[in-house]
Amino acid sequence: MDTDEKEYPCYDEAKERLEELILNKEVILEKDQTNKDQYQRYLRYIFLNNENINLKLVEEGLAVARFYPEDVKYKEEIVKAETTARENKIGCKWGGEKQTKIEETKDGFAKLTTEQTGLSIIGACNSGDYINKEIIVEGKIVDAYRSKTNTIFLNFEKPYPNHCFTGVIFSSNIYKFPENPEDYYSGKTARIKGEIKEYEGKPEIILEDISQIEVD
Repeated sequence: MDTDEKEYPCYDEAKERLEELILNKEVILEKDQTNKDQYQRYLRYIFLNNENINLKLVEEGLAVARFYPEDVKYKEEIVKAETTARENKIGCKWGGEKQTKIEETKDGFAKLTTEQTGLSIIGACNSGDYINKEIIVEGKIVDAYRSKTNTIFLNFEKPYPNHCFTGVIFSSNIYKFPENPEDYYSGKTARIKGEIKEYEGKPEIILEDISQIEVD
């Protein structure tokens, strides 16, 4: 499971709820197949009095289901819990649009603003809630690369395959962007405008023109 990063809408609620559940209590940590993530953090299921706390946070709409392919021990029930929470608009993650919008606090954005476009601005890790909607997505591009087919992938907030959102530039449109966009945009905070689509379970926006992206 995955919760919002600091400065994103549901971070505080998830943190406070987790502290309420397990802080200063004796828990059992259970390992699946993957020991650590790409940041060298240990990956464990947390149990308190035989209750799966990971599952509970997903059930309460404070976390989303995220798994490495080989980690399937509790995948079915956690994915089912997320579906139920999403469909019933439970908790901070799914309870309403107002909870997933972010404040326009960045000074460097001039064109991709609500004032200029009339579109809402959301955090990259909340973009999965807006499939098939035109919107502005904001976040840090932490992982960018060029594929063998000359397609550029700009991954937001977390490196592939745990990225929250991707901006995609196909080879036919690369000439419209700065030279070597995978290098130019990497590490920058950016906003991307467009209709969010879902590809292999991940939200993305296809960038057909440079006017769709702005960096801070």
